[in-house]
Amino acid sequence: MARYLGWSPMPNKLFAWQNTQGELIAESIYWANGNINMTPRKDGEVGEGWFVVISRLDQIRIAEKNLCLQKKLNRFMYKESVLMKNQIFDVVKI
Repeated sequence: MARYLGWSPMPNKLFAWQNTQGELIAESIYWANGNINMTPRKDGEVGEGWFVVISRLDQIRIAEKNLCLQKKLNRFMYKESVLMKNQIFDVVKI
């Protein structure tokens, strides 16, 4: 989609796109809280994900019909000292 809109990767940032004037247009940012590779403590919570920041929504409307929001949630928790797993996967067309 970025190439369709005439954007190119920014040379000094990972997962970031610039317009023809070299302005930052969109960036994907990874976040993490805790170590997701470890079994959680009974009173702990960890998570990770990506979010996308877009500076000009009017440009994104060109490709609006192709956009979707994807959410995936894996939840591990203890219930009466037993580790329970719950997974939610959802895709919503924007």
